[in-house]
Amino acid sequence: MKKPNDFAEVNYIRKSVEKNWGHWEDSAFRDRKSTLSFYVINEQGDIVYESMLMKRRGLEDSIKNKDTIIDIVKNEKAVGKLIILNEDYERYVSYSIRMRNIYLLINSLFFIIIAILVFEIWRTILQPLDQLKVFAERISDGNLEMPLSIHSNNALSTFANSFDIMREKLLNAKINEQNALKKRKELIASLSHDIKTPIASIKATTELLALQEDNASKRKKMMIIMDKAEQINLLASNLLQSTLDELEEMEVIVREECSEVVTDIIRSADYKNYIREISIPSCIIKIDKNRLLQVFDNIINNSYKYANTEIAVSSCFFNQYLRISVSDFGDSIEEEEIHLVDQRFYRGKKAKDFAGSGLGLYICKKIIDKIGGRIRFDKIENQFCVTIDLPLA
Repeated sequence: MKKPNDFAEVNYIRKSVEKNWGHWEDSAFRDRKSTLSFYVINEQGDIVYESMLMKRRGLEDSIKNKDTIIDIVKNEKAVGKLIILNEDYERYVSYSIRMRNIYLLINSLFFIIIAILVFEIWRTILQPLDQLKVFAERISDGNLEMPLSIHSNNALSTFANSFDIMREKLLNAKINEQNALKKRKELIASLSHDIKTPIASIKATTELLALQEDNASKRKKMMIIMDKAEQINLLASNLLQSTLDELEEMEVIVREECSEVVTDIIRSADYKNYIREISIPSCIIKIDKNRLLQVFDNIINNSYKYANTEIAVSSCFFNQYLRISVSDFGDSIEEEEIHLVDQRFYRGKKAKDFAGSGLGLYICKKIIDKIGGRIRFDKIENQFCVTIDLPLA
């Protein structure tokens, strides 16, 4: 809003412009010091005079700016317009720009502060909680070796440190349990090995007495003692090998051997002579003789114990293997149990009345796997068949 003295100034400027129209170089007109900023345009809209360097150029800008526009009349004819700048509006626009800049600055600072707060919340709370979640999942999976590291100085870090202390105690307990279990297995392995020595002495002594005994009844009883001693020896061997396998110390040394060795091994395992004929084609195979003897000991002794029939042995070449099949003719196992017979400690329904540990065929599979061969169990009508594939050299 213009002050009263502004109106007098406007009136003076209007009269001066009308008086000096067309004579803009008049020193009296130019030397007049006005408190108002103005410019003059002619009827064509051209600026013919301006009291200072203007930002706006033209009538349209002045209308938008709400400047004061006065017609200039000379000799009763409109010759142009006097435009007094609305400096209040200029100040308002300048103020609005400053306020907008301040608003933008405050908003920017606000968002920066919010971003910093969010980052701090994530760093000190959310990230540690996520680490705790991953840590708990590792613990549930049994992974106790990885420590929990949370770098924050708040109550949550104390809580996390308590979790890590729990992890260390669980790890120590697990290590102690593993050590105790290993010692127990080593004790079992040692006892199993030590049992085999007196059993071997019993077998040798009984065999010698049986050869010297003329009484058929006594000789038969001695043969029973030998048979039971052999069963105990086999059980002790299986327990020993199973324990060594758990301790990852069951050693299998594979060498190239002539296939005639297999015939000798089968004959050695068949101490009751239930196998009538063995025909193994001549070739070179990769085996561990001692371990393979243990395999056939288990298979043939199982046949003695559960089937007690004659045993058929057949062989042929199959791809890169020498295939040997051992079959008995007793109904010793159900067909639905076939896929379980090589499981550790598994004993079939019909085996409950016989002594055993359920380790024999499990040991056979472990040994054949270590040799690099394959073993399969089948029930064909009333026959139980074990098929062994030994790798060719």
